[in-house]
Amino acid sequence: MRATTLRPSDESHRHIIVRRDPPPYNHGPGSSLVLSPQETKYTRTEGDTLPDITCTADCRPGCTFVWTRPDNTNLTVSPVLSMGQLDRSEHGTYRCTAWNVGGESTKVINVTVKYEPRPYQMLHQNQTFFLSQSDTVILSSTFISNPAPSFTWTFQPYKSFDATHLRDGMDGVIIQNTFEASNATALSVLTRTSIQEMWFGLYNVTATNNQGSAMLSFTVREKLNPGIPTTLLIGCTMPHSVEVSWSDGGDSQYYRVMFSTDRFLLSQEVYPVTITKHTDGSDVYSQNIDNLDGGHVYFFKVVAYNKYGNTTSTDAVGCTVHEPCSSGTDSMYVTGVVLTVTSVLTLLFTVGIEIYFRRNGRLCHRKRQLPKQKEYQDVQLSDRGGRSQSENERSPYQELDTNEVAKASVYSEIGGHHHDTVTLTGSSEYVVPGTEFTLTCDVPEEGKVVTFYRRPDVTTPEGSIQVAGDQCYNTKASPPVPCTPDVCSCVTSGGLGTVFRWIIQPQTGNHGSVWYCRRTNYNLPKFTMDSDNYTLNMAGMR
Repeated sequence: MRATTLRPSDESHRHIIVRRDPPPYNHGPGSSLVLSPQETKYTRTEGDTLPDITCTADCRPGCTFVWTRPDNTNLTVSPVLSMGQLDRSEHGTYRCTAWNVGGESTKVINVTVKYEPRPYQMLHQNQTFFLSQSDTVILSSTFISNPAPSFTWTFQPYKSFDATHLRDGMDGVIIQNTFEASNATALSVLTRTSIQEMWFGLYNVTATNNQGSAMLSFTVREKLNPGIPTTLLIGCTMPHSVEVSWSDGGDSQYYRVMFSTDRFLLSQEVYPVTITKHTDGSDVYSQNIDNLDGGHVYFFKVVAYNKYGNTTSTDAVGCTVHEPCSSGTDSMYVTGVVLTVTSVLTLLFTVGIEIYFRRNGRLCHRKRQLPKQKEYQDVQLSDRGGRSQSENERSPYQELDTNEVAKASVYSEIGGHHHDTVTLTGSSEYVVPGTEFTLTCDVPEEGKVVTFYRRPDVTTPEGSIQVAGDQCYNTKASPPVPCTPDVCSCVTSGGLGTVFRWIIQPQTGNHGSVWYCRRTNYNLPKFTMDSDNYTLNMAGMR
């Protein structure tokens, strides 16, 4: 509103004139909305930079500007769209909207981001399917790709084999491909009907466009029972307990150990502990079987399980379970030594008395004894080429040469040296303290297990070697491991051993220690056999 005052000359006609201004003028952005730069379509490769894009408009009052993403969510409340380096998630349509009380206008730009195919939401690029023969397998693969890819399917029975191309309509194969441009999603589905044994293996699908390629793999395996557990080893080193170890035979999910006291002919028990398959890639397992009766022979097997069935190890491996070491062990050992020494002295005394009386008797009754002796010599020497009687006669006063008389032998008393005698020897007569020394247990009739003991402890071995498949294992270790030259070795043939070596490093305090070895083979009439004692002597010590 405006007021006007008249001049004095006009006082006779004085009056006030009031004028009204027009209301303020408001207008929206309308067609004034423009982009800078004006380009509305951008095609870039992933990783390229998009320039800043600015919206401007003539608005009264001033406009508010908002940029929205392809999913219609607000990106920025600003006239400037600044995206920098592009990635595949930024592909799509962007809108700049300007508005005020007078109205609103929108400008649209399309951003095309090109990139190589990539698997869509695949946690693992290799998937495994278990099927039975004659089943139908459906393998579905999804890729995010721009532009649309082409697909290639291949098949390999094993990874080491050459791949063969699979074609739609051949060998029971159906391939269907689709592409959804709005979200750059490519889908390829392979169907193989009535699968045959030769069609189990590795299936690969490769998606390729002008930006690159990517591959997905599918393993199709036949539903099978687990493989047979192998390399079954046992360690009987602790009282009332046995350590059983084995290797995975393949396709197993968990294991259980069975034991028996009669080679599984009538008795069989399952140890109530389940051993699950390792997740660290190791294929060697072990389990302690406790609460067994000491002094008894037990046999063991391992059963492998999966969801399709179970498989049992072929061999039953056995050992004698140790009893706890009693306080009387040392005294029993001493008593045994005393009795042995006493028996030897008695034997020597008796032989000496007998020789004395025989010799005296021969001197007193010379004429009666000599003809018989002469007769005996004639019989013994008649096979030696016909010596004359005079040559064979011995003077009645001539003494016998003691060097010509056969020495009495322990083996002659029991009928000769048995071919299954176990012997323990050392690598040298004397040991240098702190250096390696080899104990060798010779087992002529072949053993499955050999243990080395140091008296008076006859329950816990110092070393233990077991043969499994022509491989020697150190069963003193837990779990058992293959022998290495610095610890143990053996000579094997057909799953049994004949020579077993255990490496020790004796110290000064081991001088005079007594050792022996024990052969175990449950396929022989005598399951176990011990060697004679072997005494360790240190160099320079008496």
